[in-house]
Amino acid sequence: MSDTFIVFSDDWGVHPSSCQHLFKRIARDNRVIWVNTVMRVPNLSVADLKKIFKKLFGVKQSSDDHKGSPVEVIRPFMVPFFNRIGRYINEKFIVRRLRRYMKNTDIASPVVVTTLPIVADVVLKIGAEKIVYYCVDEFSEWPGHNRQTMKNMESKLLSESDVVITTSQTLYESKKLFSKEIHCLPHGVDIEHFKPTDTPAPDVYPHPLLGYYGLFDERSDISLIEHILSKKPDWHIMVIGEARGDVSSLRRYQNMHFLGKIPYGQLPKAVHSFDICILPYKIDALTQNINPLKFKEYLATALPVVTTALPDLKQYDDVIGWARDNRQFVDLCEKFLYNETGDQRKQRLERTKKYLEGQSWEDKSQVFLGYIHNATAAKRSLQ
Repeated sequence: MSDTFIVFSDDWGVHPSSCQHLFKRIARDNRVIWVNTVMRVPNLSVADLKKIFKKLFGVKQSSDDHKGSPVEVIRPFMVPFFNRIGRYINEKFIVRRLRRYMKNTDIASPVVVTTLPIVADVVLKIGAEKIVYYCVDEFSEWPGHNRQTMKNMESKLLSESDVVITTSQTLYESKKLFSKEIHCLPHGVDIEHFKPTDTPAPDVYPHPLLGYYGLFDERSDISLIEHILSKKPDWHIMVIGEARGDVSSLRRYQNMHFLGKIPYGQLPKAVHSFDICILPYKIDALTQNINPLKFKEYLATALPVVTTALPDLKQYDDVIGWARDNRQFVDLCEKFLYNETGDQRKQRLERTKKYLEGQSWEDKSQVFLGYIHNATAAKRSLQ
């Protein structure tokens, strides 16, 4: 028996988030309506100004925009502000747009899934059979958000949700007292996509090469990167993806390289040019709850991985470098670059393979659906 899902999350197709990985699989046997949703308060960068324009004036969605997509994508009018007025405007426009869409497409009693607490005002007003909070981050700690406003919206969402699914154990621990049913489901991985290939890309990059891909933003530890660049001038660091914020202090180093965004399909070949995959996150209130999506992708490459001391990754310290400070980070990189024996590498890869067993997105999507199907739906009336 198939279900109809309405999903509030990041813009479909922009980057492969965990929610998108899950619903690409779920959409094979279920109907999925994906609602592109504002995720954060913008700044005055060119990229954010373009996004604001698109959100405000790009209300009409061409049927060709997502041709071949496994989900139906809609983009309601939204303002990127979450004060009382912004919440009121968003609630009215989103609910009106969804009710009209549901009526025109014969949708009744969908399962509503959201990764964002900002739609707490909406989820009870579209006739949901079940409400699922897929908790992927601690949004109250995001820069630019009003901390208390986000906490209030999330508190409302937690109380309304029939089931909460977190992506890290730290998020699970922080939410379990406020949810009647909650589960921890760490990220999956597309192992085939990231596994070593017999035909790697031409090696045109300098070595030793430490690499990172994804959004490089406020969570990134610039002081750590500078420490590596200055202490090891013969090492090179590459960032693949958008660099958000002031990275001018890094650009002055000749051994620092910002490659920019590349298509997801090209990512594995680029990553296999790395000697070490790094996760240079600050350790603070924002990052202590995360289990980075790219972590298991890093593991699937079979390359060494060195990370700062993210709590959720401590359990993997027998196969990765888990560094408590800048000096230890460098020492662990040196260990992998120069001191790992053939037997040690073999043991690392054997243990890594065990960690990745049962971790595919296909496996995770089935567990995800199981949590939803087994949850008891609250009795609720359309508000």
